[in-house]
Amino acid sequence: MRNLFSPLLYSLLVGASLTATSCGDKKNDPVVQPPAPATATLSGQVSPAGSITTVTVSNASGPVATATPTSTGAYSFPGLTLGAYTLAYTPAPGYTAPATAAVTLAAGGTAVPTTTVALAPTTATLSGQINPAGAVASVRATNDASGTVYTVTPSSTGAYAFPNLPFGRYTVQLVAASGFNQTISAFSATVVAGGTTVPVFTVSRLPTEALYTLSTGNVVPVYISPQVLGSDRFITFENSTNQRLTLFLQGLTPTVGTVSLTTAANYAQYNGPDFVNYRSNYGSAASGTLTITGVNTISRLYSGNFSFVGGAVNPNVGSPSTRTITNGSFVNISY
Repeated sequence: MRNLFSPLLYSLLVGASLTATSCGDKKNDPVVQPPAPATATLSGQVSPAGSITTVTVSNASGPVATATPTSTGAYSFPGLTLGAYTLAYTPAPGYTAPATAAVTLAAGGTAVPTTTVALAPTTATLSGQINPAGAVASVRATNDASGTVYTVTPSSTGAYAFPNLPFGRYTVQLVAASGFNQTISAFSATVVAGGTTVPVFTVSRLPTEALYTLSTGNVVPVYISPQVLGSDRFITFENSTNQRLTLFLQGLTPTVGTVSLTTAANYAQYNGPDFVNYRSNYGSAASGTLTITGVNTISRLYSGNFSFVGGAVNPNVGSPSTRTITNGSFVNISY
């Protein structure tokens, strides 16, 4: 019996000893720490120096750090964890903030390419639209502070623009084209960053009118008809008392200037209630001139004035040998 328990007891004692020894070894093992995250320096340069007051670096969680560029424009962020970042720039007065920059900080550090900073704009465009097109010959913008005057001509669509006007308040004046109301009020506009567009300005057209003077008084035609005869133009003025005056003019397109009314191509003809024809190119006493004072090539309108002495082509008994027409004028004749 004694011999049976001795080996068993010995085995138990040895096992307990091994277990105790094993447990003691694990307790005394050193704790293994995870490796520290790798870091590096993110650096860059802004140009010109002094154009940026601060540079902010952010990651996916938000802003991480802010740096102030040195007097040379250099900046750096030491000790940043490797990874993706975004740089944002705060401009100094007089400069425009550059776009944010996405960068990746790699082992050993990353240098961002030089960021060039633009000056903040001090000018912008003042623009507008005239209705109808051709109603305005020019637009003037006067700087209220400096008194400097800028002038542009509207396009064939009526659009106009003053590029690169210094910021500030301006008085805008429209100079009407031939055939349109000249009494246009000025208005104010303020040029700001990004440009300023003023509302569409509508200009009223003058009515088509005519007037001339005979020895018997003024004649106001009630019917005005511009027409084409071959390659030339003619305008007929009539009223209700059987008076008709016609201007025959050379060419399909009028031009500003004065022409004689004593030629075969340019002449005037008057028919009165006595049905006698008087022409400015007939007879020894005949004379006359016509002056085109304005031509609107966009609206295709023209205006002018005239006077003439017409000799009788088919005189009646007792009819005068000449007729004198003075103070003749017409406005907004189409061509």
